[in-house]
Amino acid sequence: MVYIANISLTKRNSHKEAKQKYDDYYAKIEQKAKESDADEDEEDDDDVDEEPAPPKPFVFQTPYHDWLKKYHVEELPVSNHEANLLIYHKILPEFTSLNLTPEEEQVSVTDRRLSFLIKWGIDNEQGFNQPLINVDAQFQFVGLANLSDSMYLDTLLRVLRIKDLDLTKHHEYFSVSLDHSIYFHDDDFDVTTWMGFSYKVVRFAHNRVVIEGEMYNDRGIHIATIVQEGLVMFNGAEKGAKL
Repeated sequence: MVYIANISLTKRNSHKEAKQKYDDYYAKIEQKAKESDADEDEEDDDDVDEEPAPPKPFVFQTPYHDWLKKYHVEELPVSNHEANLLIYHKILPEFTSLNLTPEEEQVSVTDRRLSFLIKWGIDNEQGFNQPLINVDAQFQFVGLANLSDSMYLDTLLRVLRIKDLDLTKHHEYFSVSLDHSIYFHDDDFDVTTWMGFSYKVVRFAHNRVVIEGEMYNDRGIHIATIVQEGLVMFNGAEKGAKL
C-alpha cells in the first residue's frame, strides 16, 4: 500500500482575511478623502498609492444541503458509533430512512445527496464527554482529514435505496478506501464544533466506487471538498438497487 500526500503551499486560504484587507484599504481611501475635504491645502494622499488596491474577494460554493438547514443542531441526538476514533455524529432522520426520502427515486443514483453532522471530540453533550484541548491551527487540518474519512463507504445500500441504514450493523459488505484527496478552500473552520458533511456517489465500476463530498463549517461555509475512491465487494447485497 502506498500513501501519497499532495500539499499546496498557497498563501491565500482565508476569505475572512481577504475581505478584511479589502474593506480596510477602501476605508483608508474614504478617510483620506474626508481629510482632504477638510483641509484642501494638505497634500498627503501620495501614500495611498504606495500599495496596489487588493481585489474584491469573489467566491461561490456548493449550496448547504436542505437537510442540514432543516434541523436545529441541539435537537439532534448524538451518535457515538465511531467514538473510538474520537469522531461523533448527529444523524439526520432522512439519512437513515427510505420512507422519508421518496423523491430520491425520481433522480439518478449519482444525484442522491446525503448529509450528516460530524465533529472531533465532544465536550459534555448528551452524556458524552471526550473533549479535545489545545487544538491549534495546524492540527485543525489533521482533524479535518480524520473526519473526512468517516462512514460514507458503509452507506452504499442506503444510497442505492435497498434498505434503511442501521448504524448498529457493520460490515454488511466489504469496503476499504483506495485513495483519498482533500481540497481545502478556506481555513475558517473548527473541527471541535458540529460541521456539515454532504456527499454523493458519482461512479461505480469494477468493484470501485468514487465519492465526492463537501465539508462545511458551523456557519454553512463550504471549506473543503473530498474525493475518495474505494474498493467495494457487495457479494450480492446490491440486489434490488434502484438506479
